[in-house]
Amino acid sequence: MRNAIFFAFWLGFHVLFWKQGFGLNALIFGLALQLYAKYDSGFKVDLKREWVYLFSFLASAYGLMVYHSVIGQVSFVLVNLVYLSYHYRKDLSPFEHGVNSVIRPFQLRQPLFADRLLDSATSRKKVLSYLSLSFIPIVLVIIFTALFRAGNPVFKQWSQSFIDLIINYLPDYEIAWIFFMILGLMILRIAFLKKKEFYWLLQPGDFVLRKIRKGKRFFKPLALKNEYRLALMVFASLNVLILIVNIIDFQSFWFGFNMPQGFSLKEFLHEGVWALFMSIILATALSFYFFRGNLNYFPKNRNLVVLAQVWVAQNIILSISVFLRSWYYIDFHGLANGRILVIATLCMVILVLALLFIKIRTSRNAAFTVRHSSFYLGLLLAFCSLVNWDAFILKFNLSHGRINEIDVDNYLYLNPRVYPYLLSQLDRVEEQIEAHQENSTIWISVESRQDFENRLYSKIDRFIRTEELEGWQSWNYADARAYEFLKGADAE
Repeated sequence: MRNAIFFAFWLGFHVLFWKQGFGLNALIFGLALQLYAKYDSGFKVDLKREWVYLFSFLASAYGLMVYHSVIGQVSFVLVNLVYLSYHYRKDLSPFEHGVNSVIRPFQLRQPLFADRLLDSATSRKKVLSYLSLSFIPIVLVIIFTALFRAGNPVFKQWSQSFIDLIINYLPDYEIAWIFFMILGLMILRIAFLKKKEFYWLLQPGDFVLRKIRKGKRFFKPLALKNEYRLALMVFASLNVLILIVNIIDFQSFWFGFNMPQGFSLKEFLHEGVWALFMSIILATALSFYFFRGNLNYFPKNRNLVVLAQVWVAQNIILSISVFLRSWYYIDFHGLANGRILVIATLCMVILVLALLFIKIRTSRNAAFTVRHSSFYLGLLLAFCSLVNWDAFILKFNLSHGRINEIDVDNYLYLNPRVYPYLLSQLDRVEEQIEAHQENSTIWISVESRQDFENRLYSKIDRFIRTEELEGWQSWNYADARAYEFLKGADAE
């Protein structure tokens, strides 16, 4: 029975996704997998833990079907991977579920499908025996069929009709299709493997355990004291360094920003982002390393704890500085998907730093930080799925005050679902293009309204052709609505 359901899902994967886009098919397949996993795990519901997964699933499904945004599609895939694993171990974090879902398809010691096709060694021997006995009759049937086809035109016609009928029901055995079906097999193994092994788990509990061994000391006091001194010097020196950087940022642009002639805002933003990310990685690594064990319980470690907390707090200030850089960039050049990604990442960074602060202050372990960070990341993805970002970017940039500094080229790279609104705002786009042409430095490729319209209608034609090639499986509200409008506009 389990294998029958498995093969039904595998066939459904082919019917829903082969040569189709991502839309209603993903929702049907994802929902069916979740219902099967819920049934397979005993239909146990614990809303105190499950609400995060359920909300993320519904939010990402909304983003997928209503806006068909990239973040909605990516979130829907990630949420399904994590949620499928959750049904079988409700005590683990989203991070652990995600890692184990990726690993599970490669558990090669388990049967390839949901269950063994043959339950016992005796059954397997019988099948091999029948196959060996059938070999000679099959070969003889093939030989005599070829002879009769050569000598009897009527038999040849009948047999050819039968062969054609079988071939028509088989898909084209392209290499891409073979890999596509292998992908489906691997996805289904996440939900259908009989033994749900969890090979990679975080340390249980949230607190650092003090290592004590009776008789022989587990650690040398001098070695721990030297590590304490090393940590003290590291955090003291890094605090001084980041303090200098924060003072410079504070004086330069916290309370206003005047851009010098020839200044590159792009480099200004990107340098700040990379500096922040490297600093966050370093802060996390140092906190995990020095506060991994008995240093949390070292006598008179108060100075170290304070220095580490100050280091984390200064990284939060650095994050605010990068947010201000991003805001100045947006205020000058408008919004883009990359800039929204930076802001969303900054929100996540501040949450991680807050968790690091709590970890250091209360002697929590690294697993505490990773475990809770993965919950917040899931919620952040869910909330981002509920926003139509491309429409927000388009409306924000069209109403932007600095019409000569807007990246008009970026309009052509937005989701085609916003093109109906863009077509109604071509006069505004023309104003922005003409204003930019008067700049001393021209950095957009669009030269005129006619050039912009030619490129836009080329993309609209490509979108319409793609929609007409795809079936009901790829349907989503955003595409259907945009197609109806753009089809009419194209006809005019």
